[in-house]
Amino acid sequence: MIVGRDTANRRVVDHLLPLPNVAPPHERTRRFEIDPLSLMKIERALDGTGLSVVGFYHSHPDHPAVPSETDLREAWLVYSYVIVSASRAGPGELSSFVLDETSKQFVLEGVEVTQ
Repeated sequence: MIVGRDTANRRVVDHLLPLPNVAPPHERTRRFEIDPLSLMKIERALDGTGLSVVGFYHSHPDHPAVPSETDLREAWLVYSYVIVSASRAGPGELSSFVLDETSKQFVLEGVEVTQ
């Protein structure tokens, strides 16, 4: 999960929170599912902090950092979806997408990594 804040012209990431995969055990090598109760608890804990859940991140092992049909089908408006390609050699390309409300398609977001 990505925790951060929206400013006037960009989304700023403050924390990454790893979450357990609650997909059925036989699907966990190909699919990731977030526990809705965990999401709700984190959102409540962030109330009044100036931070919020701004997106989600995951990897695509041995595939490009582009959304899959499953990613598109399960995406929610407003959130950023960061995808990292991964292979035995390590992490690869990183891309971020938002779901366009009109077209219901992903739109590539710019990413700037700062320290």
